[in-house]
Amino acid sequence: MQNKKDRILSKDYLLISACFTAALMLVNLYMPTMAMYTKLISNSDMWAGYMTGIFAVASVISRRCSVSVMKKFGNARTIALGATICIVSCFFYMNAKTIPILVAARLVQGFGTGLATTPTSAAIAEVVPPSRFMEGIAYFSLMQTVVAAVAPAMAVDLVSGATGADDYRILFFLAGGFSALNLLMSFGITYEKKGTFDHYREIEKQQEKERKESKGDAAGKESRVILGIETIQILPLLVVFMTHCSQVVVTAYLSMLAAERGLSSVALFYTVSAVSVFVARMLTGKVADRHGSAVLIVPSLIVLVISLCLIATARSAMFLVVMGVPFGMASGIMQPTLNGLIFKIGQPERRSQTAAAYNLVGDVTGVLVSFVIGSIVARIGYTTCFFACAVFAGVGLILYIIADIEAARYMGHKV
Repeated sequence: MQNKKDRILSKDYLLISACFTAALMLVNLYMPTMAMYTKLISNSDMWAGYMTGIFAVASVISRRCSVSVMKKFGNARTIALGATICIVSCFFYMNAKTIPILVAARLVQGFGTGLATTPTSAAIAEVVPPSRFMEGIAYFSLMQTVVAAVAPAMAVDLVSGATGADDYRILFFLAGGFSALNLLMSFGITYEKKGTFDHYREIEKQQEKERKESKGDAAGKESRVILGIETIQILPLLVVFMTHCSQVVVTAYLSMLAAERGLSSVALFYTVSAVSVFVARMLTGKVADRHGSAVLIVPSLIVLVISLCLIATARSAMFLVVMGVPFGMASGIMQPTLNGLIFKIGQPERRSQTAAAYNLVGDVTGVLVSFVIGSIVARIGYTTCFFACAVFAGVGLILYIIADIEAARYMGHKV
């Protein structure tokens, strides 16, 4: 029977996950509709494209600021602050009938989202039992899959047939409702006040002591900090960057690749991929806890490289849809496993910085890929883009193997 102290689904775990879900709902409700709304009020394709970048830049800045806020006020209060700012952004949206006000709304929302989401990653790492750490992180990441499957369709349905700015008010009101719910739920997160999970900290302190006392060339040495990131975490974060590039490109450009080849709609690819991601994340955590990260990440990176090459050469819509299975499984395994690995090899007292660094890499990747690929895709073509992503994933595999060796030496055991 599972020790009660090793139970994952505690009150705080569920509330933190729910806050994360509410924050993601806000982001994903606007994701498919903001370009439409911008075009409606401005009749400008240029501004419609800029709105995603404006939000992302504000989010990146916010994540850098969030570390100081989390240190001073704690994770729960930072979530509450972020949710409050997101509520304010919804009032901006309701009155955003000109581009300057809409830009202000995107900046406010981006800043609030960074504050609302970054501490949830740090907090979840605090309340997951060390013996089931990877499993807890994997379940937490399921929220992203569920929201990505539900929110965009909900948003598009709400504004379908909209002919004026006022028709979007129901969307902005719903988004504000999720932010208000996030704020209310954050008040129920009490682990920082009560020290409910102090026994986890004692286990981690003992593990850290054993690591420092262990023998070996690198085991026991401290990891230096560069720009807020521990040196032992740099290679895994680069792997996150390399693999996230492929996910951004597939999401943004797969339909265009299909259209370029005269293939029918590949919308089913995204459904198949999302289901595969969900299944993978359900199964990933326990395997990583028992056997280490490498047994999952290495095969997943190999599958990702092969999937991207096959997608790049696909000549039928059905084949592309089928490729959603290996691509989704590989992506679903890697994200929570790399996330958990980066937390495990980092110092427990630096979890706020770790959460900010991990989320920052995801944001920066999205911004860079959007601007770089958007600038060159007309010249190099979609096929070359997908092959380039396969090369990136291959480089990620090499970097991960090096990172795994270094992490094992640093920790004194496989991770």
